[in-house]
Amino acid sequence: MVSLVSGMLAEDYIQSNIIDVLKLDDTFCNLTMDDSRRERVSCTYFDNGNGYYKYWDNSWPQSISYFRGCGGMYSTVTDYARILEMWMDMGIADTLRFLTPETVELALTPTPLKDNYAMHWALFGGSEQESLPKFGHGGYDGTKAWADPGNDLMVMYFTQSSQNSTLREIIGVVENALGYEPVSSVRDNPEELSDLLLNNYPNPFSSGTTIKFNIDKPGHAIIKIYNIMGQEIETLANGQFNAGINEVQWIPNDVPGGMYFVNLEFGGYMQTKKLILGK
Repeated sequence: MVSLVSGMLAEDYIQSNIIDVLKLDDTFCNLTMDDSRRERVSCTYFDNGNGYYKYWDNSWPQSISYFRGCGGMYSTVTDYARILEMWMDMGIADTLRFLTPETVELALTPTPLKDNYAMHWALFGGSEQESLPKFGHGGYDGTKAWADPGNDLMVMYFTQSSQNSTLREIIGVVENALGYEPVSSVRDNPEELSDLLLNNYPNPFSSGTTIKFNIDKPGHAIIKIYNIMGQEIETLANGQFNAGINEVQWIPNDVPGGMYFVNLEFGGYMQTKKLILGK
C-alpha cells in the first residue's frame, strides 16, 4: 500500500520520510552483508521446548530478503522510544506532524479479531477522560513495549530470544505494577494461560510452519488463522487433543504474504500469536 500511494519502495519511503526526518540514526530497513552496523545487530534465539538454539546469526544474510511491514526494521531501544513518543504525542515529533489525529485514533481502535488488539498495537485499559488508551506491542523476537500517554510513561524490555520465560515474567510484573488491565473480555488468568504456551516455528516462514501448544489436560481445542482485518482464513484444528505438547501444521495455499494471527481456544481460554508469512 505504501508503495502504491507513494510511488516508492516502502523501505525507501520509510527511510526518507520517517527514519531520516526523526533522526533515527540506529534504525534501518535492510541489512546488507557489508553494513558496518552488522556486528551491533543482536543474534536471535528460539525456544523449541527443549532449550534455546540460534535462530539467526548477525554474520548471516537477513532472514527475509525483502522488506516486510512487520519485523522489517532494525532499531535500538532509544530509537524505538522516539517512535513510541510520537504516537503518545498524537503523531507529532519535534514539532513536526507525521500522523493525523484521526490516523492515531484509527490505529488504536480495536479490530474485529480481538477487542484488546488494534491495528498494530495491543490495547490496555484507559479512562474515558484520557485522549489515548494505554497501548504497546510485543515482538516474536522477544521484545515488549508499553506506553501510558496519560502518565507520560513508557516501558521497554528487549531480549534476544523468542517466547522466553523472562519475558513472560516481566510482562506480568510490569503490567501488574502499572495497573494495566486488558480491554478484552477474554478470560485472562495467568496461571491457566501459562499452560497453553502457543508457539510456532519457523516464524517468519514461506512454505509452512509448525504450531505447537502445551495443554495440562485432555480436551477440545480450536485453532484458527486470521488476517489483520480479523477475517478467518482457515481452521487448522477443531477436536480433541491429549495433555502435553501438541502440534498442527499450517501450509498456506493461495494466501498472500503478510501478517496473520493464529488463535487457540481451549477450556474457555484463548491465546493469539502473530505469524509472518513471506512470499
